[in-house]
Amino acid sequence: MDRQRWSIVHIPGHEEVDSSATVDVFAAHIQGKLASVLIKELSVVFPLTDLSHIKRIRSKRDTEGPLSIILCTRTDDSSTIPSQVAELVEKHSLETFIAKIPKHPAADREEWATQCNLWPTTFHPNSARPSKIQFNEDEERTIAAFMVRAMHQASLAIDHGRLSNGAVIVDPSIGQVIASGYDESTPPSCTDCSSCSGGWHPLRHAAMVAIEQASERDRRLFPDDKECDEATLSVKRQRCEASAAESIHIESRSSSITVEASRPYLCTGFDIYLTREPCAMCAMAMVHQRFRRVIFRTSNPDNGALGGKFFLHRQPSLNHHYTVIQATLAEDNYTD
Repeated sequence: MDRQRWSIVHIPGHEEVDSSATVDVFAAHIQGKLASVLIKELSVVFPLTDLSHIKRIRSKRDTEGPLSIILCTRTDDSSTIPSQVAELVEKHSLETFIAKIPKHPAADREEWATQCNLWPTTFHPNSARPSKIQFNEDEERTIAAFMVRAMHQASLAIDHGRLSNGAVIVDPSIGQVIASGYDESTPPSCTDCSSCSGGWHPLRHAAMVAIEQASERDRRLFPDDKECDEATLSVKRQRCEASAAESIHIESRSSSITVEASRPYLCTGFDIYLTREPCAMCAMAMVHQRFRRVIFRTSNPDNGALGGKFFLHRQPSLNHHYTVIQATLAEDNYTD
């Protein structure tokens, strides 16, 4: 497979920002004995709520110049300082100047070092803005290969007169497709086709069909899993998340084989490949299914939920977040 034909891009689960963006502030050089007094007074009249990564004081060890303090932000190139801050300037006989400070927290130590050349900031590795994921050749080759499988499902949809959207679900631990499907949200045109069920429903998008196939697979693999109440389901979920392995026997048509497997909780840890960016319904269904990664091919600017129109995966209130990746062909003649 020609890897150069593919463009594999991570769509971060946070708003992308310009790391070099700055904010203008009014600052002043001060004597060391005024530092604690001014910090206390300024925290009342002008707290830097949206700039929590900024250190209010620039000490002598941070720069070769004198001790400096940020008074307030500058609005729309104005030379006017807010009245309450102006009172402090007059009270302490301060001489103000305009400085530029980093607008956003640093994503890594290198970015942090660059920021500190402007004004000292704080950096916490555990809470830093995640960097974009970069993929090596093997990862790109794997993503491209499974996307081709999803494209095959989309081709089947076209053959049956359906919308050209395909999906495959992959278990990355074994590198195999465990479920697949294509869009069945519209009636098929091939009414006499033996390979097409003819069934349809407006909610049977490709992702929903593939998830249903994955559920059917689980019922085959774990035939002893009976319907259970919510309390039992909660216990099962804890057991699944602990990845307790057990042996199960699967009867195939030709032979009986033994497979070592852990009971999954829905699609936890799986990847899903889609030829079209999912809508909000499908994107939310994939949150509930606990997918590890969602990889799609073409953007959906009308109602795409993962970058085309919305960024559902950037909602901090969600109880699960998956990684979103777009895999497109550099010379893409594929149409939806």
